[in-house]
Amino acid sequence: WWDKMALHRHYRSVNCRLQWRLLINAVKERNPSAALATFLHAPPVPFYLLGHLLEQFFLRTMKRVKGAA
Repeated sequence: WWDKMALHRHYRSVNCRLQWRLLINAVKERNPSAALATFLHAPPVPFYLLGHLLEQFFLRTMKRVKGAA
């Protein structure tokens, strides 16, 4: 039973990271349907993606603020 739970957690972790890479590639290729498709997975994928997008937004915003100062 514990083995199944560990494998399930591992699968979710790998799937989240895979969807992140697919989202980045879709944005680079300017493919909105592929980008949207990454969000159409079961939780925790959409939350993972939103968290990373917010993190990147914050980091890039801070970089611009520091660069302007």
